[in-house]
Amino acid sequence: MRKIQEYEGYVAFLDIIGFAGMIKSRPLSEVIQKIETGLFMSRLAGNLGEGMPNTSGMDLFDKKFDPLNFFSFSDTFVLSTRSLEIRYLFQILAGTAILSQYLISGGLPVRGAISKGELAKISGTDHLIGKGIINAAELEKQQEWFGIAVDPKLVDNEFIELCKNPLLHPLAIRYDVPVKETYNGEKVEWAINWRFNLWVNNGLKSLFPDPVSDRDVKLENTMKFCKHVRSNSFHKGTLHDETGKEIVVGWKRGMWIGPYPPDDPRSVKLDE
Repeated sequence: MRKIQEYEGYVAFLDIIGFAGMIKSRPLSEVIQKIETGLFMSRLAGNLGEGMPNTSGMDLFDKKFDPLNFFSFSDTFVLSTRSLEIRYLFQILAGTAILSQYLISGGLPVRGAISKGELAKISGTDHLIGKGIINAAELEKQQEWFGIAVDPKLVDNEFIELCKNPLLHPLAIRYDVPVKETYNGEKVEWAINWRFNLWVNNGLKSLFPDPVSDRDVKLENTMKFCKHVRSNSFHKGTLHDETGKEIVVGWKRGMWIGPYPPDDPRSVKLDE
């Protein structure tokens, strides 16, 4: 019998919305290509601790991070940690922001949640079970948009202070997450900002072309989030040291989609 490793950890559960329709309506090779891109980007998300800048006021963590655990099946991507230490909360928030942005911009609209709880991994496999995954999966299914919520169980003073850290801000932000009428849990007031430093020539709506259940409601709620992000100046930004020199941090670069770069006046139809 294989050894069972039990521990408490953080979990990000991301589900591709409308995946069944995508499989039915598109060539399988096209869908596989999108999934392969997501799998490639998961490695970047899992190892984001490498190359963290050592800057005064931001060296709050040991720079040696264990990689995030990752596995996927069909239309689901899961990131997790092996500890509830504050540095791993940092890692799961930033890693989820990276992965969700690349999935959405790559044509895989996701909905997800970050939670925590008991986890167990079967030694020698990628098989992960436990209350942490169930907590995240249940919250994922209660949302009415394309986006990623943070479980209210994670939100305390330590979490709020962490989100002020320049390396993380503004990838996790306060927002009244839209939930289904059947949801009866605590109010969900924090979300991952996948919109940060994302520029789309054809407008953000172009990232969600496929018909899904209640698409209009989900899309309307998603656009409200994007407009909130922009109106509060959470849509773009850079990191600087004390002298004003820009610090390049891989997971804060974002990306642009289309023929024109962000500084070209032809480049973006904002939040349309």
